[in-house]
Amino acid sequence: MPDLSIKKVRLHSVQNIPTPILISSPGFLPDQKTRFTVSRQERPNEWTVEGDSEEIRYHGSSADERGTNFFQYCIGVENQENDTFDIIPVPLVYLKCHVKSQKIHQDVKKKDYEKEKKELGETFGSKKMKKIIQNKTLNTIDTQQFEDISSQMINDVKEVTKNMLSLEEIRANTCPNHPIPPPNTQTTKLEEVYSLSDIVTEPELSAIHIKPILQEQNERNRALLLPFKNSRYVNEHLSNALKLEKKNKRHIKLLYYVSLLMAFYTNTHLASKKELLAKKLGDPPLILIDHLITRFSERTFSGTNYETAQSVVTSHGMDKILCYLFALCLIIDNFSVDISLLAQDLSLSTQKCKGLFKTLGCKIQGCTEAQRLAMNLSKAEVKLYKRAVLTLPFEVVSKKQRRLR
Repeated sequence: MPDLSIKKVRLHSVQNIPTPILISSPGFLPDQKTRFTVSRQERPNEWTVEGDSEEIRYHGSSADERGTNFFQYCIGVENQENDTFDIIPVPLVYLKCHVKSQKIHQDVKKKDYEKEKKELGETFGSKKMKKIIQNKTLNTIDTQQFEDISSQMINDVKEVTKNMLSLEEIRANTCPNHPIPPPNTQTTKLEEVYSLSDIVTEPELSAIHIKPILQEQNERNRALLLPFKNSRYVNEHLSNALKLEKKNKRHIKLLYYVSLLMAFYTNTHLASKKELLAKKLGDPPLILIDHLITRFSERTFSGTNYETAQSVVTSHGMDKILCYLFALCLIIDNFSVDISLLAQDLSLSTQKCKGLFKTLGCKIQGCTEAQRLAMNLSKAEVKLYKRAVLTLPFEVVSKKQRRLR
């Protein structure tokens, strides 16, 4: 068995000592020869970075409008001499660039002619002519400045996107504008259409503790341990799973995550209030809350200078929560799910659920006479009973467009 090495991890306080700085330059890369100066402001943890090249001036500050206080950035430094690993909190500075100089027009004569013509018009022209000159001046665009910026941006975009997938590759691996987990459209196996890791990651599953659920014998008390306590779907599946002699802990963790998605769907208005959201969901592990907010919400900025940042779940995000929830139910139920049960749990219309399941690549089916008798359903009830069944080959469902009359 190989020897295991253990490193000590130290978290540094950098209030009174020099600290590294992380630089983010979205959309461009500074020239490697550019020299930057770093200065600390009067406010704590506020830094300014400035730099100049022949044509571009760079400026950035950690007091940015992007709401960076939502995250804490750190870097890790390995010290091989004493076998330690230092974690150092660092500020994040967003760098901006501005064109410093403009190239002189080569055709000086033409420029002088236009200038003299303008001066004559302003001095001796009619009111109409003066108005035309004024509008022309206001609408004039310096094309040379635009050429300098666009040339730099094109080069930066080429550098950043050289390793990106082509449009055909992206379309082959995902469905654009659809709120579903990325499907494998080329597979011939149902279990490979949706990857569980795209719905809930292994670190999230590892963080879910189900020991209290396994130990609780009373069904009503057991339901109180779940984030969404009134789900027939989860409670019935959980009851059946606990009746087995050998408990499938991974299956029970997936049912817990289904309950968590249901609870988050009914409390999306608290996405920007992390502590209150966690309390409403029954205080699950913090990693679950962080991933829910990151995966299903969008960052918005408000205020005079857009200084206030908050997380918001849009209507597209709401559909995304449901699609990820339904995709997980398909995996749990061997790709055939009772639609009416989920619709009742979430107070949704059956039509809404049908549409989302179709987006996931499912066909909507009823039940046979044998299935009706096995489930003890009346003929009136069987008319309302619908199942979503995942089928192959996978087909992307497009929204129907109304014809213009």
